[in-house]
Amino acid sequence: MLEESLSSQITNAVTELERGGVVLFPADCGWAIGCDATNEQAVARLLSIVNVKDAIFITLLVASEKDILNMVTQPDLEVFNFLDVQTQPTSILYQDVIGIADLLLQPNGEIAIRITHDLLSRSLIKRLQSSIAIHPIKLDAANFIFPTDFEGAIASVYECVDFTISMDKKYAKSETEVNLYRFQPTGILSLVF
Repeated sequence: MLEESLSSQITNAVTELERGGVVLFPADCGWAIGCDATNEQAVARLLSIVNVKDAIFITLLVASEKDILNMVTQPDLEVFNFLDVQTQPTSILYQDVIGIADLLLQPNGEIAIRITHDLLSRSLIKRLQSSIAIHPIKLDAANFIFPTDFEGAIASVYECVDFTISMDKKYAKSETEVNLYRFQPTGILSLVF
């Protein structure tokens, strides 16, 4: 169960997300900035803050398999068996995703989606009743490692967001690599990175 002050912060973060704001929070594997994935203006602002032209490094966080079934028009259900045995955060590139801002789709029509098991991220998603588009605050862009040092890594981002969820150090995530896979029409997974 989330502590009272954290629950209050989540409520404030959801209010900002509903207004089209961008929030800074500790995601399932490190600090990230995120917005409501259905809000075109919020996504445009997120892309502007992280200074990217397309959504290649944007991931949709969802709370459950049901969320993916509601968003992906033709999901291969075998992907869920694969995800069940993963030991670290794993995103899957999907095509034919509906109900999200168009800016989130990569030029080839794909978007990375990850089912988060992190309590805070799941709480944000469920209270918002929408997926959250996130961009990691990276220490090492070559290896896509997420930082846990709030003061050092995200000080410049802090001024650009509408709300920041402050976490006690006991909740801090360790640096974790995220795997990204593409599920082929043949049912074979290929590791992207």
